[in-house]
Amino acid sequence: MFNFAKAKQQARSHLHSILAVPAVYTRMSDSKEFPLTARLHRKIETIGGDEGFGQMIAEEDRVVFLAVDLEAIGPVTGDTVFFADEKVTAMIETVEPAQLPSQTCNVSLE
Repeated sequence: MFNFAKAKQQARSHLHSILAVPAVYTRMSDSKEFPLTARLHRKIETIGGDEGFGQMIAEEDRVVFLAVDLEAIGPVTGDTVFFADEKVTAMIETVEPAQLPSQTCNVSLE
């Protein structure tokens, strides 16, 4: 029997690995840096209203870490990730529960 949830997770994992770029994770507790690959992702959600009336657009910046890097870093609130290609630093605000093979953190961009 086809498992839609499993297929969706596999597709999402494949997409994250394709769109991941080189980055540097900095642990704030000791300023140690870890080179890794991660995906900088802007999630956009439309909330409320029909046909454009009373709608609100919510944007949320996120970083998706791949499983291969999770053991070394263990994302923590306050740590940062620098994406050289985009010339942007993301500070971790909240860490979502891991959904292996990836983990998502909500971030603010500096």
